Amino acid sequence: MTYSETKFREYLKKQLDDPNIYIKKLPDKKQGNTSNIGMPDYLCITKKRTLWFEVKLSHTKSTFNLNEVSESQYIEFDKMHNAGAKIFIAIYVEKELFIVPYVNVRFAKFGTNDK
Repeated sequence: MTYSETKFREYLKKQLDDPNIYIKKLPDKKQGNTSNIGMPDYLCITKKRTLWFEVKLSHTKSTFNLNEVSESQYIEFDKMHNAGAKIFIAIYVEKELFIVPYVNVRFAKFGTNDK
């Protein structure tokens, strides 16, 4: 688990303030798991809400490379979004965190939210 992922878990626990919060880090391609390709990094269940988070790093505040979200992630996130999932992209710029709804990232890349 990278620095950003460790800090992100702590952030979720603090921000969502739920003693019963369920946070699951999904194994990904880096950990040798190919069955979760395209899935977000974190599943979070709190107070009857299910949230998904993808953690990314950016080198500058002014730009985020939209290609950091892979093609397989766009495809999977679209399927999840169409089914009603709430997906967010958590972007770390050094130690500062920005949370962006997936639909905003998708719109910035494709100019539409039509799948």
